[in-house]
Amino acid sequence: MMVKVEIEVTEIVAYKMVDDYPDLSWLDQNDDEMGEGFEAEAAERLAAYERGDWWMTYVYVEVAGHRSGGIGGIESDSDDDFYEEIIREEASEIAESLGLSSDAFDSLPIRWVGNG
Repeated sequence: MMVKVEIEVTEIVAYKMVDDYPDLSWLDQNDDEMGEGFEAEAAERLAAYERGDWWMTYVYVEVAGHRSGGIGGIESDSDDDFYEEIIREEASEIAESLGLSSDAFDSLPIRWVGNG
């Protein structure tokens, strides 16, 4: 017997928190690997991190009672468009796991929880 269940989904709930185990190894690369000037920029970026000017975040979403796997290692000072892109990708994965079109939740508003 097959049962059809309809659920009204009104929003994507996005959680943003501090990434407690950030991988900052990319800041250890050198000019030979990344191009001239990288080491100086990386040193400035690391100093800003150590001052607490920015941190790494972890985000995941919940849609219709389903939670995404989440993505960590996102710089806290990334712009809002970048965060929204990640949230939409996470919601798309949930949609596909439910057998829906990957864009099923694209028109839903995002409600942020947490302040990572």
